[in-house]
Amino acid sequence: MKGKVIQGKIILTFDNVYSKLAVWPFEKVRLRNFAEPDPNFLCTCAYPYESSLGLGCESAYSNEDRSDSIPAIVQFMSGARRLPFESKGAPQLTSSHAELFAVCPPGLERWTADEIKETGFKRVQLEVGGVSFVGHPIKANLTLRCPTRILQRIGRFPAPSFQALERGFNKLELSEFGGLTAHVSCSKSKLYHSDAVKERVNRWVNSGQTGLYVRIHRDRCTVSVDTSGDRLHRRGWRVETGPAPLRETLASILLRIAGWKPGIALVDPMCGSGTFPIEAALRAADIPPGEDRRFECETWCKKPSETWVSRPIHTLVAGGDRNQNTIEIARRNAQRAGVEPRLETMDASLLKAPAKTGLIICNPPYGRRAKNPRAYEQLGLLLSTEFRAWKAGVIVSSPSAQSALNRHPSHVVPIRNGGLKLKFIVMEPEDK
Repeated sequence: MKGKVIQGKIILTFDNVYSKLAVWPFEKVRLRNFAEPDPNFLCTCAYPYESSLGLGCESAYSNEDRSDSIPAIVQFMSGARRLPFESKGAPQLTSSHAELFAVCPPGLERWTADEIKETGFKRVQLEVGGVSFVGHPIKANLTLRCPTRILQRIGRFPAPSFQALERGFNKLELSEFGGLTAHVSCSKSKLYHSDAVKERVNRWVNSGQTGLYVRIHRDRCTVSVDTSGDRLHRRGWRVETGPAPLRETLASILLRIAGWKPGIALVDPMCGSGTFPIEAALRAADIPPGEDRRFECETWCKKPSETWVSRPIHTLVAGGDRNQNTIEIARRNAQRAGVEPRLETMDASLLKAPAKTGLIICNPPYGRRAKNPRAYEQLGLLLSTEFRAWKAGVIVSSPSAQSALNRHPSHVVPIRNGGLKLKFIVMEPEDK
């Protein structure tokens, strides 16, 4: 890329597969493509660390606090035909403005994006299976509760053949990431055999434990490196579990789907090993989820200069289970996490609402662990009596389980847990 100033505006020339011209500051401009001239292209400019490299978007973004930055990416408006471009190695991004991708369960991207925005990251965009954004890899791993892992995108290029794929890889700067192991997916492309692609990629890179994610879609290759290491649901506190535990990352997403925030009372009457109460208590205490673990990216990027300032919000968080041993496990997990939700042995049918309003949320027994066949009926009774004024979020495994709750859902979100297809049902209070 080259740049020069003409009549007070910055003109950028992109020396890739197709040469492009753009004008700064932001405005609709003609895009000139020397390889395929077409005067009808419209584009806008964005900053060098814009997350949608070559993918297209519906709007342009400005960033007043970095007005001194020279933009290096053309971001295409909705309706404009997207031009391919060839990455000449890893994007030249600082650690604080790396192009990242938060992996999450398909269908749950919206709520993951909400958390990323609230945490202060920029250029947040929904994609299938995750959310792209810009920020510091260590900060993302440390602070985000919903993603499964954080990838750092390091290059994109056309890959209609193995020769093109090798040329693209030869232009990437991979040495700083150490030894790599490829994970490959191919779809709607001439290179459709993922194992064959993986075998070649592993020959082209130094072998090691860091995950290198290669995605080929419609003959274009996106290359990303894993910044997390172990999956992010492994917070470090859940050493002991009960039957069919809920992953911490999924629990955090479900809390968001239910509309829970610190300051709102929360009760889980069938808490098992304590995932819902502990995740809620951690968020209320404003304790970073990755505080007690290390991340893969710490080997190649410096820790962010900003310090974490906790802003705890006093919140009533309670959980119960009729099994004494299970509650003891939950208490030990909470102690390791550094929080103190109210955890008691109790029969859910006898539970009393500890506040006038709040959220009752739970993952009742289903499938092989359904030792109490009347669990959903008991929960439905609670929702129609003691907790009429409370919002509810319940994981259900069947239509009969949903009907037993005896309250009309406002949201029904398909999810998976333990390999099973389930639904998360959100129900508004009956007494408002």
